[in-house]
Amino acid sequence: MPLSTSSSEEIDTAAMQKAKRALWCLIGLLILIGVFIEGIGREFSHISRIQNRVVSDYNAAIQLKPTGTDNKPTLLLLGNSLALDGVNLPEFQKGTASDYHVSRFIVEQTAYRDWYYGLRKLFNAGARPKVVLLCLSTHHLVVEGVRWGYFAHFLMDLRDLPSVVRMESLDPTTASTYFFANLSSWIGNKTEIRNWLLVKTLPDIVKFGNLFPDLPPAPADDVVKVLAAKRFREIQEICAPYGTKPVLLIPPNLDVHDPVQMVAEEGRKAGVLVLVPYRPGEMPPQYFQGDRYHLNDEGALLFTPRLVEQLHQIAVTGIQ
Repeated sequence: MPLSTSSSEEIDTAAMQKAKRALWCLIGLLILIGVFIEGIGREFSHISRIQNRVVSDYNAAIQLKPTGTDNKPTLLLLGNSLALDGVNLPEFQKGTASDYHVSRFIVEQTAYRDWYYGLRKLFNAGARPKVVLLCLSTHHLVVEGVRWGYFAHFLMDLRDLPSVVRMESLDPTTASTYFFANLSSWIGNKTEIRNWLLVKTLPDIVKFGNLFPDLPPAPADDVVKVLAAKRFREIQEICAPYGTKPVLLIPPNLDVHDPVQMVAEEGRKAGVLVLVPYRPGEMPPQYFQGDRYHLNDEGALLFTPRLVEQLHQIAVTGIQ
């Protein structure tokens, strides 16, 4: 016996309601999974020693005023792993205590463009250090590119996304990734979470990787000159409205052909002081790690006092 029209409609309505319930259950499940994954991303800063340091240093940096609680001018050390390994922080803070109130914000695998936007984010968030000491090698000063999603989450203000898209010539897919990485701890941290798991599983992989450092290619000297001049002007433009004095610190390296003097001269022209505590090739090779690029502990204990002495001379004579 065929079903009546009303019976068919009731069956269709019941099926539709069942499909809607299934759809809402699926959406709810996806939301729960998303919340769980995002929670992992946020919790990562408590699990990872490196990530905890980055978050803590950032939070301290944005609280800086021109003078510290000891009435000394504030100095914020920024940079990548060259600064982390090269500057012995306890000795640095102890040696500069009579002249500066020192803080540090280090993000590994970063270069100039990361810190161009990183400085903008710090200032927008309220940081007002009297001196910014940016530690970058000559290569890192002139190399292009940023640290992808990690940069977007930790060093990019969302308001700068259009500028980043133009500067880095991002395609729509990558631009959208940067947008979501800025908002999401999971997307911003996922590469670091993967690396953290890899190191926990294969702890010796770090030593192996240090044998093959990912160094940027060295551009020609005339390119270095043009880029350095442009970037010093940019740094001045970022810092000047806040009364912050930028200083570039070039760490030791073994390349005797490194054009640090040219870079220092371009800095002088732009009004940015360039510190070179050790000339290229001056630091003996035994004070570098296996990659011959980062200083070891003994090298840091040689480099830090020279840096402290140069900063003391600046404090006495005034930063010109």
